[in-house]
Amino acid sequence: MSVHPERKRVLFLETGRHGGGSFHSLHQTICALDKARIEPIVFFTADTYHTERYRESGIECHVIDDHYYPEDFSTARTNRLLKWRKRIFLRWDRLTIPFLRCLHARAIRQMASKLRGRPVDIVHLNNTPYRNLFGAFLAERLKAVCTSHVRSTNSGEFNAQMAEYCRKHIKLYVTIARETQDYWVSKGLPEDQMELIYNGIEEQPVSKIDLHKEFNLPSSASHIICAVGMLIAIKGHAFLLEAFSKCTRLEHAALIIVGQGPLEEELKQRCRQLGIADRVRLTGHRPDARSIIASSDLHVLPSTKEPFGRVIVESAQAGVATIATAEGGPAEIIADGIDGLLVKYGDADSLARAIDELINSPTRLAQLSNAALQRIPPRYTVERNAEEFWSALKSTLAQ
Repeated sequence: MSVHPERKRVLFLETGRHGGGSFHSLHQTICALDKARIEPIVFFTADTYHTERYRESGIECHVIDDHYYPEDFSTARTNRLLKWRKRIFLRWDRLTIPFLRCLHARAIRQMASKLRGRPVDIVHLNNTPYRNLFGAFLAERLKAVCTSHVRSTNSGEFNAQMAEYCRKHIKLYVTIARETQDYWVSKGLPEDQMELIYNGIEEQPVSKIDLHKEFNLPSSASHIICAVGMLIAIKGHAFLLEAFSKCTRLEHAALIIVGQGPLEEELKQRCRQLGIADRVRLTGHRPDARSIIASSDLHVLPSTKEPFGRVIVESAQAGVATIATAEGGPAEIIADGIDGLLVKYGDADSLARAIDELINSPTRLAQLSNAALQRIPPRYTVERNAEEFWSALKSTLAQ
């Protein structure tokens, strides 16, 4: 590989604990970037199954030990830190930045040590400034430009002191949806430094599988619905279970929920309470999630609020239509009634009617699925995403 004379070294910081959309999006973007022009180094605060994927792709990555983002988030020490952090942010906000510098000092030292004296041009925060602000402290130390994604509307105890620090030290905010951008502007981040760049979703060849055999589904289940996402509250699985239990042709349907997370046992208990346990399967993490989507008749994304909704694009690539809640990114991806359906979160009757509409009308379902395949994937290519992302970074460096 011929290296460009102005090649830039970019450090990426990812503080997710379980893996998820931000991990996937970052991996796909980095893989698509021109390595002759950019040298990526990725730091994680948790060692997930994604870490090995990065290494297999030839991307330098490291797992650091951080007080606030430990791999075991249930320790008494971490709970005490959570309480102190919230107390300081809400009551003594002037102490916010000094407190964060102390809280993340060890992680900052570890990252600096792993760099072994190598200069860094950009430090990019892959989640939000609220989660990853200590990456900006590292950028200060390295005299690097700091940029950040804003991938969610989870601002926690983000306060005026944090907003002021961000305005001074972060030079670019990459947003993934208009609603996400508007949200963070309302929290005090500068609108003129926002750049809307939709996620790119890599197309992958998938093989269909026999879902009845794989998950021991009832033979009467002629319509298979799937939902893919981490088992956490914001993904809305409890809402989906309630709606599924209200479907009029329940005896002819099955629901497969793909993903792992802390709510697994709670969701299984809810299935038993609703009397649908025989028709619902919770699979845990599945590396063949796309094959499960492609083998299903319909995909549902029932999130309370979804910043983007990459699984909608993945479903469209497989020619499978999605019913999603009209919250955040999905409303920007789906044209309601044309290439998918949108419902209000929490309205279980409305979601049940939408599911019934499609599983009771194969023609209507096929129309939406074909439209999704034709209309959605071309707007969200990895190549476009990487090109726009690198262009934004270069423009920021040139300022």
